[in-house]
Parts: sequence; C-alpha cells; structure tokens
Amino acid sequence: MTGIRMASPWKEPSTGMLYLRVRVPADLVKTGPGRKVALPVGDSVNTITVGKTFVKLSLSTRDPGEGKARFIAAQAALGAFWDNLRRGPQPLTHKQRLALAGEVRARVLAMFDDDPGSPALWRGVLRANTHIKGGLGFVPGQAGEEATPAEMAEYRYGRALDMILTERGIILDPADRAPLIAAVAEAMDEAAAVNLRKAEGDYSPDTGATRYPALV
Repeated sequence: MTGIRMASPWKEPSTGMLYLRVRVPADLVKTGPGRKVALPVGDSVNTITVGKTFVKLSLSTRDPGEGKARFIAAQAALGAFWDNLRRGPQPLTHKQRLALAGEVRARVLAMFDDDPGSPALWRGVLRANTHIKGGLGFVPGQAGEEATPAEMAEYRYGRALDMILTERGIILDPADRAPLIAAVAEAMDEAAAVNLRKAEGDYSPDTGATRYPALV
C-alpha cells in the first residue's frame, strides 16, 4: 500500500531556499486572504499576509533537516490560525483585555530598559498622553476635525496592539476594540511614567506590573 505523502518544505529552484507553501483551506478562501498571520521561523517570528490562494513563507534555510523542523513549527502555528479564523471573533474577558494591555506595556518597557533616554522625552510623552485622554488634537489625514480621545488612542497605539493580536492569532470582536485600546492607553501612560523614573536614575521594582495578568 502506498503511504500518504506528508506535507514538506518547498524548495525554490533557483536559490535552493526552503519555504512553507500551503494552499488556503477551501472554507477560508473568502475570509483568509489579506489577513496577517505571525509564524515562527527558527528563533524569530515572521508576520506575513495570506495570499488569495496560498500562504508562502521563507524558512530562511537550505538545510533539509532544519527546514523540516521549521516547516512543522510554522505549519502548526498556521493551523491554529485557521482554527481561530473558523471560530470567528471571540469576545474578550476583562482579564484578557488587561493581559493584552499589559503585554504592550511590558514590550515598551523592555525596549527602553537599558537606555531609557532623557527625562524630557518621557515628560513629553506623558503630556501627549494627557492630550489624548482629553481629545485635544488631530489625527493625521483627518482633515480639520478635532479627534476624539478614542480616535487619538487608536492612531497612537493601534499598530502596537495589532502586532500582538497578530502574533497571538486573536481574531478580535469589533465591539472589543474600543475598550481594549482604552486599556492599552492606560498601560502606555504607566509605561511612560516608569521610563521617566528610569531616565532619572530610579530602577526600583515596577510594582505596577502586578496589576496585569499573564496572557494565556
């Protein structure tokens, strides 16, 4: 009996580079294309856009053994993404919103931990955050209309949040967007205050982190 052929990396003929190249499932051809998905490649995570009919991801290796291992890991992550897409948007609990906001906060703190810059920088960030909360400003491209606090927070923090949602494979319910962005805005205000402290030479423990649960 002929065995079932297992999926395996695809080799690019001209370079020998190995790729994950799989077809978009038939039941997701209307909802999958154009979406962002984050897939592991070795020690990195690469974010790609689902194509009209295929997902293609460089495995960044020509070695068959390493390519197979990376293919299996990326394919498993892609399978989880397909499953989330089939389930559709799932409402977030209050705990999940705080956890996601806390992850944005933690990444910003980690980014500036070794070199937080000048105190003036973070005082400026805190002033900007105050303007956001009061809706005192404009969003680029929004001609002549003063932005609401929600619009300003979305413009300032939306991209950072979307990176985490993509990496986690979370399909967000549109109704959760505004309260989640509000939680991120609060967390980013706290992050700026911590970075100001560090910029002034105070690296005492960040007790504020304890109010954010782990994202599971």
